[in-house]
Amino acid sequence: MFRLRLAVVLAAHLLIVLGLAGAVLWGSGEGHQYVDRLRLAHGNLKEYLSLMQQTQRHFQSLRDQVVYGRTAEAFDAAASRRELDDTLRMLQADTQREVDLVERGEELAEEIAELKRLDAIGRELDAADGQFAAAAELAAAGRAEEARALVAEVLETRVVGRIEAMIGEATQIEAEEVDEAVEEANDVLMRMSNVAQVAAFAAVVLILVAAFVLVVRLRRPIDRLIDGTEKLSSGALENRIDLKGDDEFARVAAGINKMAAEIERQQRDLLEAQSALEKKVEERTQALRRANAALRETAKSRQRFLADISHELRTPLTVIRGEAEVTLRGKSRSEQDYETSLTRIVEQAGLLGKLVDDLLMMARTQAGAPRLTLTAVSLPTLLTQITKSVRNLCDQQGVEIALLQPGDGPVVTGDRRRLQQLFYILIDNALRYSKPGDRIGVNVVEDGDTAKVLVTDSGVGIDDDELPHIFERFYRGEHAQDIFPEGSGLGLPMAKSIVDAHGGGISIDSRSGGGTTVCVNLPAVVRARASA
Repeated sequence: MFRLRLAVVLAAHLLIVLGLAGAVLWGSGEGHQYVDRLRLAHGNLKEYLSLMQQTQRHFQSLRDQVVYGRTAEAFDAAASRRELDDTLRMLQADTQREVDLVERGEELAEEIAELKRLDAIGRELDAADGQFAAAAELAAAGRAEEARALVAEVLETRVVGRIEAMIGEATQIEAEEVDEAVEEANDVLMRMSNVAQVAAFAAVVLILVAAFVLVVRLRRPIDRLIDGTEKLSSGALENRIDLKGDDEFARVAAGINKMAAEIERQQRDLLEAQSALEKKVEERTQALRRANAALRETAKSRQRFLADISHELRTPLTVIRGEAEVTLRGKSRSEQDYETSLTRIVEQAGLLGKLVDDLLMMARTQAGAPRLTLTAVSLPTLLTQITKSVRNLCDQQGVEIALLQPGDGPVVTGDRRRLQQLFYILIDNALRYSKPGDRIGVNVVEDGDTAKVLVTDSGVGIDDDELPHIFERFYRGEHAQDIFPEGSGLGLPMAKSIVDAHGGGISIDSRSGGGTTVCVNLPAVVRARASA
């Protein structure tokens, strides 16, 4: 029953929609035709006005050329005539399209008459140009009075009396056609509006009648279905919809009741399975988390180890190579000189061994904190030894290095090897980004209970936007990559980790092109002789 009623209502609506669509299609076709005619008529009107202006300008320029031997501006008679001919051809083409659009005999006759008028205007233009050419020949022959008389006659009788009159007549006709097209388009719109109003009224009446019938007949079963489904959706799976009969709604209610019973049974089974599964998942999840954490720490340790070893071994190897090259280049060196160089090389080789041991230790330590062997270290003594070991390398690059306060100074409690590594990194960075003739200064001062070491250079400096990132692993600024592309970006992060391990702090003051100053602050102790 419900399907039949619904089919009747839909069929009625479909008939109304089809009728309205047919009216819209008809009106759209009529509207397009009138719009095309209106566009063509409006375009012809503009072209006729343009033709009138071009004609006046053309013949006025010809008059000035023949009578006065000049024009108001540079004038090309042939180009001006071509412009007139182009306008005429455009008018003829648009008029021909209007002939194709109209169907009634009177309008067709008007458009054909317009085509003939355009042909006549073209002939008159040809005749007028011929007479002006004759006047120009008279003027060239010295018969200026006859030329002026002929020009005046052509302008009065042919240009004004015929050509401009025909153009004005055509302009008036086109203006009337524009008004007529607008009026006819308005009529079509009015008819479409009336059809739409009638169809809308019929649709509203039919919808109201259908809505009343459907609401009255469907309210009770729909309310029971809605109430039952809401209870089921809220979790009351034991609820059943009480709807008797053999119509569609009763069958829907029976299906929902059956579905609810099945869902209730499956829910019990799922709860039991879920409880067992959650227990197993929790056990496996905990095991997986522990395994993932161990894998992450292993990967981080391996990555740090490979990165640090590639960076940290570079500086001691460079010092060894520099010492060896300087020794080999010497032509007359004493045995003491060779012994001194070899001693420094042995020292650096020993440092390499210690670096490898330390990096292995760091790789095994998941936290990555260095293990320090603390002793009393004299910073002036330590810095004196470091500057001496890198002096040959600085000399090769043409850079001066100076320890500003090599005498007594602050003593700190720290790992001598790690502190040596720290200042090697800072001096090596200063040397890399310095130019021949620059100067590297190393200054150590005591400020209360703080020992300050300043490493200053006059190199390329660091941009302001790069300063916040210089202690990040693997970060290298643009200047650094251009000047020293082989770097890995681990030197300053490692220097900071060493300073942090000693309970100190490190800061950098720099500007692009203005040099760099690195300040290391370490806790100082009572002055004493540092262990050798």
